[in-house]
Amino acid sequence: MGAGQIRGKGEPVEGTWCGKACCSAPGEVLVGRATERAETMRTSDEEEKAAEFAAGLQRRRELEELEALGMEAGINARADSDIEGEDFERKPSIMSMVPAIDCLAPQAESSRVSARSSTFSGRRKRLVLMGPADSMSKEERLDSSRYSVVDAEIIRGIPLRRSLRGIGRIWRYQPATWKPEERAELYDLPQRVLYFNVFLSHTWHTPGWQKILALSFQCGWRSTLAIWCVVETACMALCMVDMLPMPLVFRDTVTGLMVEAPMGLWVFFSGALALLLGLFFTPYLPSLCSSSDMGFIDVASIHQQDRALMERGVYGIAGFLRVSSELRILWSAPYLSRLWCIFEVAAYRKVNPDGIISFRPLFVERTALVLLIACLSFGAYVPGMSGSEVSYYVAYVSLLLFNLMTTALLRSNFREKHQLRRELRRFDLAQVSCREEFDRKFIHAAISKWYGSKDAFTEFVRQDLRQHLEPCLATRFPMRYLLLLSAAQMSVSLEFVLALWKGGASPNSILSFAIAMLLGVDVFVLACIVFSINYLSDRFAARRFGRFDHAQITMLSGAVFLGGSSLAQAAYGSSLEHCILFAVVSGVVAICFYWLDKNAPMPDVSASPQ
Repeated sequence: MGAGQIRGKGEPVEGTWCGKACCSAPGEVLVGRATERAETMRTSDEEEKAAEFAAGLQRRRELEELEALGMEAGINARADSDIEGEDFERKPSIMSMVPAIDCLAPQAESSRVSARSSTFSGRRKRLVLMGPADSMSKEERLDSSRYSVVDAEIIRGIPLRRSLRGIGRIWRYQPATWKPEERAELYDLPQRVLYFNVFLSHTWHTPGWQKILALSFQCGWRSTLAIWCVVETACMALCMVDMLPMPLVFRDTVTGLMVEAPMGLWVFFSGALALLLGLFFTPYLPSLCSSSDMGFIDVASIHQQDRALMERGVYGIAGFLRVSSELRILWSAPYLSRLWCIFEVAAYRKVNPDGIISFRPLFVERTALVLLIACLSFGAYVPGMSGSEVSYYVAYVSLLLFNLMTTALLRSNFREKHQLRRELRRFDLAQVSCREEFDRKFIHAAISKWYGSKDAFTEFVRQDLRQHLEPCLATRFPMRYLLLLSAAQMSVSLEFVLALWKGGASPNSILSFAIAMLLGVDVFVLACIVFSINYLSDRFAARRFGRFDHAQITMLSGAVFLGGSSLAQAAYGSSLEHCILFAVVSGVVAICFYWLDKNAPMPDVSASPQ
């Protein structure tokens, strides 16, 4: 009578106990049914626990995968809120304790940055937004010790080359000198991004034109070379079909054949304009030949008028560094005296240990510009070879004077570099200046948390950072800029190649001239001169004999140029085989100079500067 009620699956458990009191069936039946029900409940509990365990494993695998992707992309995938009492906690390997340092390696390092940036595709981009995206005031960041929280709402980047528009207007003037509406408009220049390819670290105590020049070379050398190649090819083609007048006469007396050929200045002038205007119009040229350069520039990426947005941006810099593939330091003499600059280096080393720190002294591009003008000034040699003795001597005198200027500039710059090495040895965080007391308190608190204490950070700068910056402070002249100098020299030699072709010279004679002059002199001998000036200016940067120091290095470089040019002319007047031999020997010598410049130990700077 009660069996059907007891077996009903929808019956509550209490009904069983009611059925047990009224049922006349044997007690064993009721016990068996109760046992069966208990086993069913136990099985369902085990299934639920198994499901929860499997879900936990799945979540753990997903977290490990996200962390692996985050490490590959150069950011930490864990949110600050997930780690109680910690702003950033991860134990990197020994190799990643100090970030990789880009020592001005031209193309390989830029490809590394490009490859690193390309990893932020698809779902990897979402890693940037995993942390808390809510805004925090500066007091909240300080009180909670969450200095590297990523404020995703205000991550705004601007291409580096675009920042140079208007003749680098945003670099030429400090934001404080702008009108309020102009400062507000700066925030419209960047765009919302998920990450930065480059975080530019610099000080406003350095003139803006130096940064404009540096970024023009760094961002525009590839496009400038491409423009030079196109312009020179087009100009030579127009001259070959007699579409451009060639009023000068080139007399080739080297080979003994007394070849007279028409010659103009089109190739040289067009090449010179292509190089100079290519650098000048870098911000307006397409970046097809360059890697992505979406960057953080403080004056544009941080609102300069809205106080609330400015506060979020300034005190959220560690979060911006956390999502930056590269920290590029535009170094100048006042850099280490600014506390915020020190904070950026300290923060990047901790919140983004897999990122790249690239050290770019601003004097490198200043030197490159002077050398480029020196090479272009040698264009006066072209009319000199057409019979104008005045132009002939003007070419050599101008080359000598510009080399003297280059030596003086280099020695002055290298004294700054040696001063930097001394500053790193004697670095004291307490001596670094900061205008706002809260900023000092904020930065010191963050550094103490990341490094354990201010003394520990001071020791890090004096030892670890200095040792890892030493290779970047070597005297090497960037090869990418050497290509620009060779292009300037080739603009002169290509005039003579065109003249020989127009004058009906034999292919063997034209090829001999190209190998001896274009390859031997314009590439290898020029490289020897640049490397020797660079090395000697660094080795003997300290003042010893006044201005005579510059003259010694200049005379030595002039002797190298005259000797190389004379040997090239002798080889050209002899045979094609001798031209090939000269090019090979000059190439080997250039490699030896490069090795010396690269591997020679830097001078001891422990003594006081002279």
